Amino acid sequence: MIKVMVVEDEPPIAKSIKNLVEKYKEEIKVIHIAINGKRALEKLMEESFDIVFSDIKMPVMDGIELCKNINELYPNIITYIISGFQDFEYARLAIKYGVSGYLLKPIDPDALYEALDNTIIQIKKRKKDSLREYLINVLNNEKNAKEYEEKMFGAFLICAGSFPYTADDGMLPGHMLYEMVDLELDLSSIINEYEDFFCITGKSVHEKIVVLDVDNIERVKIIVSEVFQRLILNEDKISVNICIYDKLISLYKIGEAFKAMRRCLREKMPLFRSAILNVYDKDEIKKQVSYISYKNNLILALKKRNLKELGECTKQLVYSFVDSSAKQSEFVMHIEKLFLNYFDGILSLAKIEELKNSMLFAISNSILADEFSNELFQILKDAIQPENTFEKQRVDNLCEQLGAYIRENYNKNISNTDIARHFGMSAIRLSKQFKDYFGMTILEYLSEFRIEMAKIMMKEDKNAMIKEIAASVGFNDQYYFSKTFKKLTGVWPSQYLK
Repeated sequence: MIKVMVVEDEPPIAKSIKNLVEKYKEEIKVIHIAINGKRALEKLMEESFDIVFSDIKMPVMDGIELCKNINELYPNIITYIISGFQDFEYARLAIKYGVSGYLLKPIDPDALYEALDNTIIQIKKRKKDSLREYLINVLNNEKNAKEYEEKMFGAFLICAGSFPYTADDGMLPGHMLYEMVDLELDLSSIINEYEDFFCITGKSVHEKIVVLDVDNIERVKIIVSEVFQRLILNEDKISVNICIYDKLISLYKIGEAFKAMRRCLREKMPLFRSAILNVYDKDEIKKQVSYISYKNNLILALKKRNLKELGECTKQLVYSFVDSSAKQSEFVMHIEKLFLNYFDGILSLAKIEELKNSMLFAISNSILADEFSNELFQILKDAIQPENTFEKQRVDNLCEQLGAYIRENYNKNISNTDIARHFGMSAIRLSKQFKDYFGMTILEYLSEFRIEMAKIMMKEDKNAMIKEIAASVGFNDQYYFSKTFKKLTGVWPSQYLK
C-alpha cells in the first residue's frame, strides 16, 4: 500500500483530492488529512507516509515551510504543492525544497494521475532497492530482519545444471544459462501489478535466490511453474532444478529457509534432469535400478586397461543412473565407493581423494550427461596410465599462457567456456589442469586479479561509484562484486573507499 497525506485547510477541497487519489488505484490510500503544516509534521512523527499533497497558503505553517521541513527530516517522502494560482517565486522555492510537482486548483484529474504514475514508479523502485539491500544483509548474516518480521514472503531457489561441489563457477552451467535467459525480465512478465520480486545470485553464480512479495503460497507455485517452463527451454539443454519453500515466511527466517532449500537440492536433485522440488516433500520410494552389471563391466575394463571398453562402460554406468532419474547425490556416493574399492592398494589415499575431487569438479561443471561421461572416462584413464613428462611440460606451458590471457582480458565478460574455446580445449579439462598448476580455480584467479585492479581504482578515486568500478573490472552484477570483494579483502567496497 502507498500511503498518502493531504494537507489542506479547506475540507471540501481536501475531500475532493482524497476521492480523486483513491479512485485512481486501489493500492493508493489517503491515510490522513491535516489542516496545516504544523499538524502534518506532528503526524509524520507518528507514522510514515510515501506522498504528501500540500496546499501553499495555510494558517500556522504554510506549504512551503512544510516542504522545507519534510525535505530536511523525511527526504524519502515525495511532495506535491497545490495552489490556486501559478506563482514563479513559489515554484522556485518548491524546487529548492525538493518538491516533485506543482498542481493547480481546481485539480485536473489527468495531471494528478500523471503525477501519481511517476510517483508510484519512484516509490516502488526505492522500496524494492531498500528491501533488496536488507535481504542481502540478512542472507549474509550482517543484519537481522526484525524490521520486516510481520511482512510475509514467498521464496524459491533455482539451480542451473548439477548441484555444485566445487567453488569454480566461472563456467558452471548457471553462468551460461543466465547469459542466455533474462530471469528478471521473465519474472517481471509473470507477476501482476500488485506483486513484486527480488532476485539475487546465491552461493555461486549458478544459484538464483528469488523472494516473492505475493499474497499466498499458491501464487508462488504458479510463478515457479511458469519460470520453470521457460528456463528448461534453454537452447543448450541445461538442466534446471527449483526448490520451493512451501509456505510464506518472514525475512526473519529467510536465511534458514534458503539453507533448507539448498539442502533439499543437494540431497534430492536428479542426475542431469530437471525438476521442481519442495522442502517438505517426502522421498518417493522408487524401484532400485541394478547398476551392478555396469559397475562390474567398468571394473573389468579398468583391469584390462582397455580404453575403448572403458569409455563405453563409463557411459553405460552414467546413463543407468540418468535414465532411472536417480539422485545426483546417490550417483556420487556410488562412484566414490567404486574409486575407494577398486583403487585401494593400487593408488595412495591422497591420489584416490584427488580422483574423487576431479569427479566432483567434472559433475559440477558438466552440462550434459555425455559431457560428464567423457570427463569421467578421462579421469579413469589418467588413473591407470603413467604420467608423461613431456605431457606435463606441455600442460605447464599452457597454464602459463592461460594465466597471461586472463590478466589481459580480466575486464571482459569471460568464462571458462570462452577461455576453453580460445585455446581449443574442453572447458572442464582446462579448468582441472589450471587448478592443479596454480592451486586455485580459474574463477578464483580471475576474481583475485579483478579485485586487485578494483582496489587500485578505489585508491586513485575515493569518489568512484561502486557500480562503475564493478563494471570496469568485469563484474556485471554489483552485488556479486561486493560479495567477492568482502570475501577477498574482509571489508565491503563502501568501507574500503572511506
